[in-house]
Amino acid sequence: MIKFFNDRVTSADRVVQFSVDYVMEYKNESDENWSIYPPPYWDSTIAKVIDFRKFDCWNIYVSKVPHGLHNRITDYKKIWNLNCITPGFYDNYYDTPNARIYFGIKKEMNTEQLSKLSRHLPTLKSIILLTPKNINYSSWEFVFDIFRLRQYDLNGDSIELLKELQSAIFGSYLLEYLFDQNLCMNICVPEGCESDLLSVARKKSIP
Repeated sequence: MIKFFNDRVTSADRVVQFSVDYVMEYKNESDENWSIYPPPYWDSTIAKVIDFRKFDCWNIYVSKVPHGLHNRITDYKKIWNLNCITPGFYDNYYDTPNARIYFGIKKEMNTEQLSKLSRHLPTLKSIILLTPKNINYSSWEFVFDIFRLRQYDLNGDSIELLKELQSAIFGSYLLEYLFDQNLCMNICVPEGCESDLLSVARKKSIP
């Protein structure tokens, strides 16, 4: 089982960050297969602030294949078959100095537990994008271009990337879950919306 402690909520320039420390407790061998997951109240806190009925949900996937390991076959498989993901509606790739980055966008229908839509692995990551309903884009190439021009390769701080994406899509929210030594969720919100999320979050405590 997972025990959470030392939960924190901070805010800076349109980004609200939830973070918590955790320990895994194993009672028997079967427990070793348990997945790491964030505290359930993270999802419920978001739902108190964001009315999901007014938003469409998209998953932006990014996958890294080092140079020397990608070829025509990996290009043909695209991000979906490389990572056993049901195909979405947009995919592409770009090169960075160290790897080829495969990229894809998929629409999600279930927004009840956003944390379960997220992927965070050394070679695969996803960012959840919420956009106001009925906003149609003739092309999603501009989202891909933000990643490509920033040469995003899954390493380093992605806060500035989240902020640029949020600025490019009016009224949107972006969520990024990080699973490392501690658990972290970054939420990039429209300007002026940090206080609503902070006030609800700070009333919560670890179950």
